[in-house]
Amino acid sequence: MFLKSLTSNDLLTITYYQDGLLKTYKGHIYKINTIDQLIFLKNNKEDLFSVHLYNIKDIS
Repeated sequence: MFLKSLTSNDLLTITYYQDGLLKTYKGHIYKINTIDQLIFLKNNKEDLFSVHLYNIKDIS
């Protein structure tokens, strides 16, 4: 399970599905919303990005 990797403050690479395509995003965990099952990430340029937990294929 990838939940343990979400507790670190290291740079993560998340592989996820969006509109049937496999995409990747690199960033740090900004916030986790367990009610809506969303992860918010922030990259080095301070851009915010969110992805649903059920769309995630891999976290490294």
